[in-house]
Amino acid sequence: MSPKEGRTMKRIGLLVACILYACVVMVVPVEAATITVRADGTGDYPTIQAAINAANPGDEVVLERGTYAGYGNHNLDFNAKAITVRSLEPENNACMRETIIDAEGHGVIVRFLNDEGPESIFEGFTLLAGDTSVPVHGIAGLFEFSDNARPTTKRLRIGRDIRPLATPTKPHISQGETLLLTPPYGAFLWDGNNPFHQPAKTTDYYGSGDVDNDGNLTSADVFLAQDMADGMISVVARADVDGDQDVDNDDVSLISSTLSGGILAGWWNHLKYPFERDLWIDRLMEIDKTDQHYGRYWFQCLSFAVQTYIHAAYYRGELMHTFYNGGQTMFNVPMYYTSVSAPSYGHGINCILVGFNPNPLNFYDWRFIEPQTDDDVEPGMWDMPYGATIKIMTPTGIAGGGGGFSASVKVKFYVDETGCTLEEYSDDLILTKPATPTETPDNRPDLWNPRIVPVKPPMILFDRSRQDLSRTTDVHLTALPFVDPPEGSPLTLSSQYSRLLDISKAPDGTIHLLWKGKPDYTPGAFHGTLDPVTGRINNVTRASTGVRAIRMGRVVATTEDEIHVFWLEQKTNSSHPYETGIYWTRWTGSAWQSEENIAPYTDYLPGSPGWAYRDFLRYYFDVDVLGNGNIIVVWAEPNMYTDDAVIRQLRYDGSWGTITDLETTNTRGIELLTDSIGTLHMVYWPGITVYDRGNLLHRTSEDNGASWSAAETLDAGGYACCPRMVAGIGDAIYLAWEREVDTQVVPVLRKYEDGAWAAEQEFTVRPGADAWYPIVDVADGNLVVAWSSRSADRVTIEAKVVERIFDGFDEDKDVDLVDFAIFALAWSTEPGHTNWNPDCDIYCPTDNIINELDLAVFTNYWLTGAK
Repeated sequence: MSPKEGRTMKRIGLLVACILYACVVMVVPVEAATITVRADGTGDYPTIQAAINAANPGDEVVLERGTYAGYGNHNLDFNAKAITVRSLEPENNACMRETIIDAEGHGVIVRFLNDEGPESIFEGFTLLAGDTSVPVHGIAGLFEFSDNARPTTKRLRIGRDIRPLATPTKPHISQGETLLLTPPYGAFLWDGNNPFHQPAKTTDYYGSGDVDNDGNLTSADVFLAQDMADGMISVVARADVDGDQDVDNDDVSLISSTLSGGILAGWWNHLKYPFERDLWIDRLMEIDKTDQHYGRYWFQCLSFAVQTYIHAAYYRGELMHTFYNGGQTMFNVPMYYTSVSAPSYGHGINCILVGFNPNPLNFYDWRFIEPQTDDDVEPGMWDMPYGATIKIMTPTGIAGGGGGFSASVKVKFYVDETGCTLEEYSDDLILTKPATPTETPDNRPDLWNPRIVPVKPPMILFDRSRQDLSRTTDVHLTALPFVDPPEGSPLTLSSQYSRLLDISKAPDGTIHLLWKGKPDYTPGAFHGTLDPVTGRINNVTRASTGVRAIRMGRVVATTEDEIHVFWLEQKTNSSHPYETGIYWTRWTGSAWQSEENIAPYTDYLPGSPGWAYRDFLRYYFDVDVLGNGNIIVVWAEPNMYTDDAVIRQLRYDGSWGTITDLETTNTRGIELLTDSIGTLHMVYWPGITVYDRGNLLHRTSEDNGASWSAAETLDAGGYACCPRMVAGIGDAIYLAWEREVDTQVVPVLRKYEDGAWAAEQEFTVRPGADAWYPIVDVADGNLVVAWSSRSADRVTIEAKVVERIFDGFDEDKDVDLVDFAIFALAWSTEPGHTNWNPDCDIYCPTDNIINELDLAVFTNYWLTGAK
């Protein structure tokens, strides 16, 4: 080696040594710093935010006792730093109470807007709220989060007030009292009185093992699960019994084990130990996608908690006028909605009873869950701060976000830094676990919202949930007479939901449908035309723009083939971009014109406060095409905070005119109809309060709404509501409504002809059921009445053909010799015969033969004129 080469090698060796030394120095950890902040500004930094800005990962920002207010001491932003901001002694109750961060009504206390993780710690303070009127993703005035923020918050208290732990206002149920051992598992809405057992008597839920959904577990379920595991058939959620979101041989083995007495993880009624219940809840929350809801336009804490409740507790109430999805799937576990409240603080979470030999009056036997993150919640955290009242509740009705939510409180606790106390509980709450119920499962689907399709043969539209356990609501079509459960495929397949709003037959015979849907997490109104032959909706378009909160809607087509769409927008959240009112748009031939709020309303629209009440906003307004081809809108606008409403109208003749008032009354809903000779009819009902039935009134207009007749009373009993009309022949109209009779609600039908009302007809409803929202229409010459049939165990549809409405066979609206010739040709024929004509089978009910019964009906029509 030459001297030069030697020097080079020494330099290389020295360089390597320096690099190695630098690497060693670089891996030596930097000692975390403690940064002190004082309320008078004399600490290491003058404000909390200044200290946060100066902190490095791992540092602690320590606040000494005092009140921190003003600039730099609220709207705190962690800036994605993994640091701790704490009081001097966060575990010391006195220190926590005396270290106060006061936002003084401005902004929030702290923000985690950069997806901070659990290493970002905020601990040991009393918090006085900022501006609680400004919605944030979190808790208004206190906490704001980005979508994926998961900071650690603990030992936090809301408000200065310290109150002593209370004594329960209701004593424990004594051993001598009789407990309700058989709760109403068949109840349509779970009453929440039994926190131990599954809410619904069904096997149609996630992980039940009842693969074929027949209410029993047999070898057939094992074979089907094996086919799913082998990829031969589509997977259903009932077969994923281990909750790993896949159906494989493990699931097959577990389902097979039930044939010899095995217990599945989803059989909540049979789980003995807390770890079993906790494990299934872990799986449930992982499967459920509420925490991934993309619709941040409305979703606040209550929304997440309510939707989680819907999925978990098998809520089967109608969600027609909500923005909730209804569920990716249903789990059938006794999950509760939980309210957490304190001064200037309100939050919604969920909870479920999981303790060993659990006692619902023991706070620590409940597992509390944050539905926005799926994390567990404990006292002192941001979602359950000290000084909060905890109410464990079951919804009695879910109608339209927070504005339509009502609940029954089952247990009430108070938590602070010294512990928790039971304050109150329901007398109906079951306190010890009853015997496991052995009732036969009822897996029949729930069916809603019928609409008769005026086509040949007659058909009916309705809403129902999919059979894949997603509980996504679609619009379905089936033939009349109605068979329960009906056969038929969904017309709409939205990724979130579709709910039928209206159906209208145009002068050219086209059937127009209007529904609201949420195919891309953006709710709106959609229009399409129905092909009753193929059973498909064609020409589907979104009629609205933006994010819509739609309560009801109407679609009409004029004689000029113009299509008009209307909907009632209800602003139930301050962040909603659209004001309340009746919106209108018109199809221009290639697109929908910009929608217009033709009837703005600046006050709060009352919704349904509970399950026992109708949703009268379905009848808020109505639209009809007048005899002159123009359009009229009439609505019942609530008069501020009174029980009155103003009936108003607006007409369209190429442009909208001026709103005029008809009368001030306590009307709750409107129904309009222009009969075949051009007379405009209006039926409405004044209720005692905004939620009541009342008398049914009728008015007419012979000049397209320019003037109206005096009101006449059609139903004076005080228990009528929800009218619907259809035009017959000539001036005949048919009116259906619902009436409460004793303890049951029944549909009523009445005919108007030649200026007078005929005797009414009440219909029989299936035992134990009430008839809600009846409708009437003429389809293929049949007068049909249908309604939602609501009983304790389910909701379905009842439909009855009342009579034939005959105006001849040749479409000339007259019964003459031409019609006789058509009838004679079909005489004595049956289906399959060359001359068979189903139109001539006019005796009701039809019997698929043209005989003397049909001849008698035809002769009567011929002699007396069309009916």
